[in-house]
Amino acid sequence: MALTEHSGQVDARAWWRLDARGQLENTPDFCALAGFEWSTGLYGHENVILRGGLAPFLSDQWKETSTLPGLYAALDPATALAIPHHPADLTRRTNFARCDPKLVRLVELYQAQRGSYEFDGCFKQSHQAQVEGCFGQDAAALLDVGFIASSDHGEGASYACVLAEKLDREHLFDALRARRTYGATVKGMLVDFRVDDHAMGESFAASGPRRVRLKLRGVRELADVVVFRNGVPWRVVGRAEPAANASVERTLTFDAPNAKESLAGNAANAARLPFWVRVRAAACDFESAGEVPPFARAMLQGELPAWKVAPHEAVFTWAAGYDGYWEKALARVRLRGPADDSVTIEAGTGPADTAPAFTKTAALRDVAGKVARGDSPLGAWELDARDSFDGPLSSQRSAGDGALRSLGTRDFEQEWSDEEPPPGRAWYYARTVQVDGETAWSSPVYVTAK
Repeated sequence: MALTEHSGQVDARAWWRLDARGQLENTPDFCALAGFEWSTGLYGHENVILRGGLAPFLSDQWKETSTLPGLYAALDPATALAIPHHPADLTRRTNFARCDPKLVRLVELYQAQRGSYEFDGCFKQSHQAQVEGCFGQDAAALLDVGFIASSDHGEGASYACVLAEKLDREHLFDALRARRTYGATVKGMLVDFRVDDHAMGESFAASGPRRVRLKLRGVRELADVVVFRNGVPWRVVGRAEPAANASVERTLTFDAPNAKESLAGNAANAARLPFWVRVRAAACDFESAGEVPPFARAMLQGELPAWKVAPHEAVFTWAAGYDGYWEKALARVRLRGPADDSVTIEAGTGPADTAPAFTKTAALRDVAGKVARGDSPLGAWELDARDSFDGPLSSQRSAGDGALRSLGTRDFEQEWSDEEPPPGRAWYYARTVQVDGETAWSSPVYVTAK
């Protein structure tokens, strides 16, 4: 365990007390790691784990350590790790291109307080995880990183599981730095994932076919096993072929990339607002695919353009007079229902009860890609519909008592051969879900083709 207090919310005396408490708690059966949370709105949040104690005192409120370059300059890769925390949150996003690979060796893939940051549309996705390019898979596509899960603010528990030689600070830090980790949402799950006998977290070069081996043990029966290659499902175990009219899930995103420019100083365009988009379906359920935290919403002036969800309907409205902060991550809604359910998309200018200027109707299974586009006071707009690989899993869990179909065992062991590995750099990782929805993820193994 590491008690990672926000560095900007303690002084030097409290820092010393945290360090002393951590050292006193260490026993042969329990290891308290030293660490702190570095938190900014512009550069995201990172949990810093230290090899030794909490020294020296460092605050994210100081000018010299209030930026990522400043933080990284103050840390020694031999004694510190910086772990991006809730990385795809709208107000706390991580730009992985700015991360120092010598310090950023791990990424938080799941957090007990909020949910999953695996990929957009993933199982148990956090409602605040909305920013494309900032998910765990995006990090692995760019950097050699391991995956962990963790807790936050005492709200629930999830676990960073580490393969280490001894239970002490030195060996745990070395194992974390080597990415010998997996994340789990419940205590007791086991994941052992290897490619050509290289353990999870390792990187190596190889030629020819690759042996991919996975060993799992759950605390309850397993329901779903997936091996991902370069972020795409490569081997899937446990999912039955969907019925002809099985439930499907789509995430709709509204975008008007030139909205601010179209409204700036253009009284004619502004006078035509509000602009709205309405999506209706007879049997589908709608839910917000994201949310803006109250502290961030309070900083915005005016009525934020957003989806309002009602039974079998969602309406996106850009209100008259709004010219504040805007990006398409603010405008996502998710619908789930029978594949043949009829979905109607309408859009118009003025009050929502005026005749729409755009109408389209299609079966839910056919609502994919750029499903709607047109002109408006905001300039050109479009509605994008994305299928979700984990939609069937989410639908199954939401039906009935929430239990998933079982594989009939708590133990799983299998080996596959990748006979046609991709050229260049490739990365593999495994995920399993139990019947109760508890989940575990291995760290990726990174392979460069010779």
